[in-house]
Amino acid sequence: MPIIDYSNVFQPKDAIGSDLKQQDVSSQINGSNQTFTISEDFSATQCFVFWNGLYQRIGVEITVASSTTFTTEFVAEGSDTLVVVYKPTKTTYISGGC
Repeated sequence: MPIIDYSNVFQPKDAIGSDLKQQDVSSQINGSNQTFTISEDFSATQCFVFWNGLYQRIGVEITVASSTTFTTEFVAEGSDTLVVVYKPTKTTYISGGC
C-alpha cells in the first residue's frame, strides 16, 4: 500500500473555521512505543489520531491517558506516520487592563 502524505490536509484555523490544531508525533515512533505526547493539553472529545492517514477511534484503537498523552492498541513502525488533530483546552489570557 503506498504511503500518502496527509501533512497538508488540515489547514490553520482560519482555513477550516475552528480552533483545531495539528501535531505530527511521528518522531516519537520507535517500533515499540505505544504512548505518545502532545505539546499542550487537548480535549479528549476533540482528539483525532491518524495512523498512516487512517483515522483511529478513541476508545477502540486509542486511549486517552492524560490531558497531553494517549496510547495506541497498535505498535507503529519507524516508517509510519502518526498525526493528531486536536482542540487545545487551555485558553491564554493577556494580562493588563484597559
